[in-house]
Amino acid sequence: MSQTKSQLIDPVDGTVINAQLQIDGGNVTNSLEINGTGGHELYSYHDSGGNGWATGTGGSFGELLYLDESGSTVRLYSGGTERFKVSGSEVVVNDPGASVDFRVEGDTNTNLLFADASTDRVGIGHASPAKLLDVKGGDGATTEQYLRNNTVNLLSKIVTTTEAQFGTETSHPLVFLTGNTERIRVTASGNVTMPHQACMVFTNPSDVSDPSENTPLEFSGLDVSKGGMAESNNRSRITVPTAGTYLISALISGSILTASSSDGIEFHLRKNGSIFPSSATFPITTYGTTAGDEYYIDYTIIINLSANDYLEVALTNIDSSQANIQRGYFAVSLLH
Repeated sequence: MSQTKSQLIDPVDGTVINAQLQIDGGNVTNSLEINGTGGHELYSYHDSGGNGWATGTGGSFGELLYLDESGSTVRLYSGGTERFKVSGSEVVVNDPGASVDFRVEGDTNTNLLFADASTDRVGIGHASPAKLLDVKGGDGATTEQYLRNNTVNLLSKIVTTTEAQFGTETSHPLVFLTGNTERIRVTASGNVTMPHQACMVFTNPSDVSDPSENTPLEFSGLDVSKGGMAESNNRSRITVPTAGTYLISALISGSILTASSSDGIEFHLRKNGSIFPSSATFPITTYGTTAGDEYYIDYTIIINLSANDYLEVALTNIDSSQANIQRGYFAVSLLH
């Protein structure tokens, strides 16, 4: 071991520092120790792993910087704990997982970006994040967040103290998904559609001159079919795919072929082969006494259904009346 006493000059203020230079090859391959006044020491060494620099007093050192042998990793320390690491594959802050916060300061915002190590949360604009990601603007100020590419801008916005907004800032649709499947679409013009909402609409009912409540009406047209709704082969039955609340509507119109003063046409909604309670309706009261009198049935109800329940509609004659069915539809739609 060799020691050399010397004076060092502080390049900032010109202060003369009494120092001691000590070269020692004890526990490491090569080392350099500089002892300054007041017991402050700077220690540089080379060991089998690489090169290191440390500082301390009274022979007790805390790591400052370490460069491994291959030169591929640099580690920066404070208080003897690694704070920052740069390697050939990554840059890591707080790799040991110490409870040490990370902060980026902007020109006017002290906490432009703040990582709270103790709570594992990130704040943007403030240092007290309440959630995993917490974005905050000035008190009472309008705050905006963007997610965008070169074409579409998705904007979330808090307007002073009045309201919150979310949507596309550009002229593009906004689509809501569940299970990665589109459920609701708001078009660029503001129309709201549910492309996969269960719905089926039959049109053009068959003309049956002597209908019976036990014989469901058949339809020749299918205008809407989506969301897993199923139809029977003769298009008289609609089967729902899932449990939920459904809107059922039917419109049947035509004229009376034969009639007397007590005649009429009765409508029925059928669920799973049976007449649904309180669904019967008598559209003809003072009419029906003369052949050719017209009838018009407009039926709407909201009911809860289970998966695979099926629905049908039927007409039945009253007394000697006979119906001539001319137009109509039968529709089932899932509400929620």
